[in-house]
Amino acid sequence: MALAVMLSLCPLHSCDSGPSLSHRLMFDAGSQFILQWTADIPKKMLRLCATAQCSEHQYISLGFGGGYKMQDMDMVAAFLEEDGTAVTRTYYSETPVGFPTGRPTMEIRNVSQVFDNGTAHLCFTRPFHTGHHPIQDGTFVSWAIGSLWDDDMDDHGMQRGTQKVQFLSARAGSEL
Repeated sequence: MALAVMLSLCPLHSCDSGPSLSHRLMFDAGSQFILQWTADIPKKMLRLCATAQCSEHQYISLGFGGGYKMQDMDMVAAFLEEDGTAVTRTYYSETPVGFPTGRPTMEIRNVSQVFDNGTAHLCFTRPFHTGHHPIQDGTFVSWAIGSLWDDDMDDHGMQRGTQKVQFLSARAGSEL
């Protein structure tokens, strides 16, 4: 089960649609998968933007929680359908492999995405407390770039990785 999210397309390089983001983390140099974020602690909101090199026939995704495998992860994925419609969906993965089939409970807002000239940009805001895993320091974050199959994600042949992120205590302006 996936929750489709209404989104607005934004001009290239303006997907952060708001104040500049405070932190930057390179997940993968080969695909240039970069995560940027700002934590608004008083409002308990996290603004995130992911950028990666990929084709318009691939998806990019972020997962939160769980651990080093996809089991027990709140996920956000962005891709283009065959007709060019931009789609962002939330998922919950209950198993370490295969398509995520759990009931998603993570809320995302202010979604924007662009696929342009081999680069995907996905930005959204997430309240700290939504999903199966609230945002905290040391949250496991998984990233992936994969193929599409019948207008949805295919988990075969993807690039992916996982690492812990200090969302709340990273120094402002840090590049990790």
